[in-house]
Amino acid sequence: MSKILLVEDDDSIRQVMSSIFNEYGCASAENGLEGIVQYSAHKPDLIIVDMEMPVMGGEEFIKQIRSYGTQIPIIAWSANSDLEKTALEAGATEFLEKPVRLR
Repeated sequence: MSKILLVEDDDSIRQVMSSIFNEYGCASAENGLEGIVQYSAHKPDLIIVDMEMPVMGGEEFIKQIRSYGTQIPIIAWSANSDLEKTALEAGATEFLEKPVRLR
């Protein structure tokens, strides 16, 4: 079974996304520092991370995960589309702009 780690500081978004991904074994964290702990505990197959969070933001979180040598897919997202280049340079696989619109 695939496992997803959602790193998102907005409680309502984190709760909705966690319930959507629950069948995939979703773990969640409210900032990048907590996300590092959850990553180590759960070894997810996919990470979704917000770029703008307190304590540790998405850029530093992505760099930390990449420093472990893992090639796990990381989807970075933010309401600030200017952060796309930052996310991809840090090592994100993809970038999505919030709000995400499903087609």
